[in-house]
Amino acid sequence: MDNNKFTSYEYLSKTVTASKKQNCIDSQSAFGWEYVEENKISKEKSILSFKRDKQLTHKIELSKLEAKMNKIENENDRIYKKIYNSAKTFSYIFGIASILIFGLGLSLVMVYEMNLATFICGIIIGVIGFVLCLYNYFLHNKLLAKNKIKNYPNIEANNEKISIIQEQAFNLLNTNDEK
Repeated sequence: MDNNKFTSYEYLSKTVTASKKQNCIDSQSAFGWEYVEENKISKEKSILSFKRDKQLTHKIELSKLEAKMNKIENENDRIYKKIYNSAKTFSYIFGIASILIFGLGLSLVMVYEMNLATFICGIIIGVIGFVLCLYNYFLHNKLLAKNKIKNYPNIEANNEKISIIQEQAFNLLNTNDEK
């Protein structure tokens, strides 16, 4: 860069989780953004700051490609939320039902006018409820894995589209540098 030439920049801030930080830095660099700094919001979230020369030759095309990439990333985020939320929702409902069964068993055991049949029935129902509560964890993991496998092709297809878009942007930047 010439010391006599003034360069104006445009700036971008993105809020990301710690797991997506490096991916965000890499993908933004494909569009001409230069990583500047990170401001931590919490342990898990940060605001990443970027800058880019306003005088880029293909800035409009890069912005269109970047918007396309952001749309695909949002689609991936929607798929991940669907995967986790469906498993969580099922686990909550199953867990509540299991606790209610466990509670019914406890109630039957604690009946004041107790007879032996009610007491034994309460113990059996309580044990079944307790086992269902424990089984809920394994059921949740199994459902989560099943959802991931089912949606894996969509996520991979979107990741491939993102790679192609980043390659196109990188090529635009290189043609800009050659001029």
